[in-house]
Amino acid sequence: MSSATAMYMPLSDLLSQIGSEFSILAEELEQLQDSISDLLLAATADHAVLEQAQSLDRVQQHAAQLAKVMLRAAVQIPSDQEVKMNAVLDGVSLSALARRLSGLNCERAVSGEIELL
Repeated sequence: MSSATAMYMPLSDLLSQIGSEFSILAEELEQLQDSISDLLLAATADHAVLEQAQSLDRVQQHAAQLAKVMLRAAVQIPSDQEVKMNAVLDGVSLSALARRLSGLNCERAVSGEIELL
């Protein structure tokens, strides 16, 4: 983001957007976990490997819970509380994520696509 002009956003909108990002991340992690689990079950009977794969489930659950917290917090913040988005997004290297968090309409990458830094 350019630091030439200061852009402000209601904190509640930012928290809501972060919550939405966490929700989408949790969904993607669940899909990834399902795929990896199926592959591992077919490839190995090693319970240690399968237990390590379950760590994805914990990460997915963590992201889902963070989404809930952020979305609930967003509705608690007065709408007049604003944040300077240039400062918030400084150093965020994923440009599409930075645009989405700033409220600009930017679609998430389609599954299989990568975002180059």
